[in-house]
Amino acid sequence: MSEAECILHLSDIEKSYEGNRVLKGVTLSLQCGKIYGLIGQNGAGKTTLMRIIVGLIFPDSGSIQLYGKHEKNGFVRKHVGCLIESPALYANLTVLENLNIVRKLKHIELTESIKDILDMLEMDDISKKVKNCSMGMKQKVGIALALMGEPRLLVLDEPLNGLDPIMVMRLRKYLQKIVKERNITVLISSHILSEIDKIASDYILMDSGKIKKIITKKDIEIDSKDKSIEEIYQGWLERGGDNEMLNLH
Repeated sequence: MSEAECILHLSDIEKSYEGNRVLKGVTLSLQCGKIYGLIGQNGAGKTTLMRIIVGLIFPDSGSIQLYGKHEKNGFVRKHVGCLIESPALYANLTVLENLNIVRKLKHIELTESIKDILDMLEMDDISKKVKNCSMGMKQKVGIALALMGEPRLLVLDEPLNGLDPIMVMRLRKYLQKIVKERNITVLISSHILSEIDKIASDYILMDSGKIKKIITKKDIEIDSKDKSIEEIYQGWLERGGDNEMLNLH
């Protein structure tokens, strides 16, 4: 799979809830070997878009191509890892039991890569019941579930919630490592734009249910005159979030 190959293509995706259009004709292509930072205010449609990509909900209209094949309602996404909002865990089961349930459902063998993930996340006490775990530990379980099976597409919605600074750094380095080694694609959303800026190769700017602009890290480094992604995004919002008004200078 070449770096330029499109792993995911969305065309004219629409989604409404009770008459409210949350996604408005979203068209988007993601290439292999890139980390995309999805940026937008609350209510921009980011989580809805991610839920559609991973198959948790379905669009009202539009088409999805995953690995070059058209996806239809009910088709289980294979080789897609995700953490959307809070991880869905069985509170009365142990961390290990939760991991094994998902591993077996996905037909994943107990490999060294899974052990590496647990080591990276410093998940030593996996015999503890989830209901007795801290918020940070629950978040690490959700991340471990997303990473299991060596996914080709990884979708992470606010994955840094509850993680301490050292764990944030470890996760960032791990994601950069597997993208480089396996040529996978990562779509990550976080309100901590400074962390997105440390990992993303491309930025997807979203507002009012639409993809307004996609810019590369290289574009920013060349043209922004040392502006941070926060400053660029804030300036863009102040100019109305218009597709043609992302002035990097």
